[in-house]
Amino acid sequence: MSELTHKDWIDKASKIRFCDNAFIDGKAVPARSGRTFASLNPATGETLAEVASCGEEDIDLAVAAARRSFESGVWSRSSPAHRKQVLLRLAELLRENLHELALLESLDMGKLVKDAASIDVPGSAAIFQWYAEAIDKMEGAVANTLPDALHYILRQSMGGCGLIVAWNYPLMMAAWKLGPALATSGAKTNCWGSGCCICCRCFRFQVPDLRLRLGRIRECRRAGIRARGRWPTTWKSELHAPCPS
Repeated sequence: MSELTHKDWIDKASKIRFCDNAFIDGKAVPARSGRTFASLNPATGETLAEVASCGEEDIDLAVAAARRSFESGVWSRSSPAHRKQVLLRLAELLRENLHELALLESLDMGKLVKDAASIDVPGSAAIFQWYAEAIDKMEGAVANTLPDALHYILRQSMGGCGLIVAWNYPLMMAAWKLGPALATSGAKTNCWGSGCCICCRCFRFQVPDLRLRLGRIRECRRAGIRARGRWPTTWKSELHAPCPS
């Protein structure tokens, strides 16, 4: 549970600058059409940000970037131990940045900040941790069958995933879908796998700020969680970095 007072939360809220662009191929970019829409604070009616209103062309760019990242193998063919390390670190970063993420969740969709701080952010961290721990424990199988038959289950890479996140638990629903997709890999093993690269779409009238801040955490980007990522060399959070223009 957060120890911040109401005044502390108000002070923090006044300093937030929302990310208002799409995040495609490792870069924050406006919609190709140049169109935006107003995302409102449901508690006050205040405009939080004018957000990029992406369309079919933007989706095509995101899908192409996800496919390039998948085929490069930087994440889809990485080892189970490496993926586990990255996702466990991601869970730690969510906990380390609990106050900021809880505040963003509250401003974005209107729930009590104390609920976001005690349920949504810790729950999202636990989800990433659970899937990280599952990476080296899920396997294929050879099933019992007739003596002259072979029946086996082989989990293989599938490609990109399109994830749609609803309005009421933005961060937690993103974690529900990102966790299993990122945990999997098809590195020529029987290990649980699809090694997916992600296209994530948030609810139409919300600021995609939480998802964008997840995407800008440096170790995830360098590990290949973003398109064409690089291997991690340092563990450092960019969660508090200014939104790129």
